[in-house]
Amino acid sequence: MSGRRLVLLIYTQRWIPGRPFELVGSLGGLTLAATLRSRGFVAQSYTGITVDVVRTIRERISELFAVCFYCDFDNQNAIASISRVFRDAPFYKLVGGPQTLHMSPEDFSELNVDAVLCGDGEETLPAWLEARANGNVAPAPLPQETTAQKKGDFELLRSFGKYPVADDRLSLNAPGLLFSVITARGCPHRCAFCFEGGNSKVLRQRSPAEVLDEIELRLERSRHLKYLFFADDTFTFDMRRLEAILQGLVRLRKKRDFVWFCEGHASFFRRYPEAMADMVKAGMVRMQIGMESGNDRVLELYGKHIRAEDIRYTARLAWEAGLPQLCGNFIIGGAWESHETLDQTRSFVQALLREFPGLLDLSTTFPMPLPGTRLSEQPEDYGIIWLDREFVTSLEDVPVNRTKALRAEEICSARSAFLGMVLREMRALAADGRIPRERVRRSLELTFRYGIVDSWCDAVYQRDARLMAYYRAILVDGFLEWSRVCDQRPEEVTPVRVVPWEKVNSDTPEALIRLLAAADGRTLAELRDAFGLSWDALRSLMREAEERCLLVFWKTAFRQV
Repeated sequence: MSGRRLVLLIYTQRWIPGRPFELVGSLGGLTLAATLRSRGFVAQSYTGITVDVVRTIRERISELFAVCFYCDFDNQNAIASISRVFRDAPFYKLVGGPQTLHMSPEDFSELNVDAVLCGDGEETLPAWLEARANGNVAPAPLPQETTAQKKGDFELLRSFGKYPVADDRLSLNAPGLLFSVITARGCPHRCAFCFEGGNSKVLRQRSPAEVLDEIELRLERSRHLKYLFFADDTFTFDMRRLEAILQGLVRLRKKRDFVWFCEGHASFFRRYPEAMADMVKAGMVRMQIGMESGNDRVLELYGKHIRAEDIRYTARLAWEAGLPQLCGNFIIGGAWESHETLDQTRSFVQALLREFPGLLDLSTTFPMPLPGTRLSEQPEDYGIIWLDREFVTSLEDVPVNRTKALRAEEICSARSAFLGMVLREMRALAADGRIPRERVRRSLELTFRYGIVDSWCDAVYQRDARLMAYYRAILVDGFLEWSRVCDQRPEEVTPVRVVPWEKVNSDTPEALIRLLAAADGRTLAELRDAFGLSWDALRSLMREAEERCLLVFWKTAFRQV
């Protein structure tokens, strides 16, 4: 392999509709790429589905020194398939990532790779590659290395400050607006279904200064970044640490326009309700909390240490603080799931949607037999029967379990029914005018300016061409809302129709239709005189046109400049 120095760090999954994992990318890949660069390697990170990964490797095969795969529970089979494609290729193939904790020598042989490195890779990966790059083709295995003869030790680093931070410029993927940052590794919680809680026994937190320095550096390096994604489960674990990070984010946002997402915990907001408003003021526009079920007994079994009322309380705080999007996931077919528990969850979610219209961005999953979790290791305690422990028959689109009360087919149908109920409820709330106008505006602002598309935009707002044209004119094209010009002199304001006539509803008053027909190119003063209207009458028509998303406005004097 003389002259080959390119190391490709890959995160891949099989095809999934929407491919959302590609939006977040691989923080680990970017971090290790930066570490390898500091050690003299040419390293790049790539995130994509398996067929794209095969194509990318083939395009660079002549320069590759090594391909390193990030392996989690979902993609072990996919990695094995790719490695078989390149069985005789002239580069090293390595596997790392969280799933290596549970890999055996037998797994090593089935993967058809040169090494499985267990645990954090900042030290072990460069050491393994440097040994080969220096000409030693068969050095002794590292202690952290799983081979056909022995299982490796899972290494956990206690401090990360001395290593380079992720470098977004090292991604082979087209640059987007989003970049992810992790503030801690490990998790102190022990949720029964969660891989992180079941396997990461030690919480290792970075200091606020380290986190903020990384954010600032990456914003300076990549000027396109506008959406910060805090990727760890424990962002709200420590209130004092959170306060320090929020203060730093306020400072950074005075220099750069960006917004951010994090995960939170409903029990945290029970203890510190004031934190919600502080987080929103610091630029948080989207947060996810664990919801899982509307049944208190199920939540207790999962080890969430919350009740359904705590979820509602957190949603109330988010609503009052003006948080645009609160995300939550519900497990369908989980602990002791039955028709009764499903009905309770559906009723709970329906009530939440109606109480907080436009706020909740909800999703669903099926239980997964993640190794090391109580749900996987002790399924009888949760009324679960695993049908496919190897997870080879699902792309998270069909269940791999049944419960004591429900067959797999019933679980699958229940998920479809749940999602159908959510969608119908959302569209009904929009049709009834229940979603506050400012909430619609903010959702679309996040879409147009930061690339954040929530379920309300995707399933509701984008179906209304008139609504989208109206807010695009305001948020992208620079036109003004009536509230911004209503106090201006009528000869200095020009209304502009934003939709074609076929998009004007049949229930639009005749007076407003006549005014719309004459609006193009005329100022308010000219329209007032042409129709013989009083200023108050014209203002009333303008307000109604705005409520119907038919007109936007321009200050004529400003436009001429």
